[in-house]
Amino acid sequence: MISLARRIDRLADVVADRLDAFNHSADPIAGAATDAALQAEVDALLTPVLSRNLEGTRTVFAENNEYVLVEQGLPPEIVERIRQEVNVARATRSVVPWYRAAGSIGYRRIQVEAPFTAALYRSRAMRDYVSALCGKPMQCKSDDDDHACTFYVYSKPGDRMSFHYDVCGCEDAASYSMIIGVVDDSTQRLLVELHRGDGARRRQSLQISTRPGVMITFAGSKVWHGVSRLGRNELRVTLGLAYAANNRQPPRRRLIKVMADTFFHFGLGGMVKRRHRRLVEPPE
Repeated sequence: MISLARRIDRLADVVADRLDAFNHSADPIAGAATDAALQAEVDALLTPVLSRNLEGTRTVFAENNEYVLVEQGLPPEIVERIRQEVNVARATRSVVPWYRAAGSIGYRRIQVEAPFTAALYRSRAMRDYVSALCGKPMQCKSDDDDHACTFYVYSKPGDRMSFHYDVCGCEDAASYSMIIGVVDDSTQRLLVELHRGDGARRRQSLQISTRPGVMITFAGSKVWHGVSRLGRNELRVTLGLAYAANNRQPPRRRLIKVMADTFFHFGLGGMVKRRHRRLVEPPE
């Protein structure tokens, strides 16, 4: 006889599969291969940059319960190539009252529209860097996981993100996030609380300006974080990367993650609009 827990897991998988199928029908096909020459170029650019002071960075990461900020993580020439691939006007808007207002360009679109950025995410140098910080081998997430590599676009007054822990569908401590500053013509701040819930350590509240090149790596399931409100005539764009020790997603966690992507991040309405746009717009 099938236990109740297994029945719930099966139902969660069915619902998640159907939501995923709807989501995937709205965007270009994922899995676009990175040009080998471009991938080699990106690895060559990143390797010397990410190896600088790695031991010191790893020490700070461990001391701060798996959180570290590197002020000049990426040089201007790399950030500029990322910035050139951001199409702010085509970001998918998602507004959830009292929780989130922002635009996003997910990994399925990035693979097609932003080859340099996709190569950066897939690079051996970046995976080795995150693996060194975490002390365990890390891998890229699935090609159809929009949160694997995402542009977050804050372009309208009041755009924000409430405090939260990352919901990635993986088991606790299996997934790690990175935020890279791309554009910051704003007074908006990344808000971080360290040691929340740790009775042995004093809570530390941070307000971070994500200037171009700033690179923040953290365990999303441990670090309480959000984004303050955007002011008028301001623009802020960040690149979010996510890596996992393993890509196993228990059914109920996967369902929560897919629902969050659909309704809170990449937007049910936005998906409908993108599907309609693909039907009515002539190919470029």
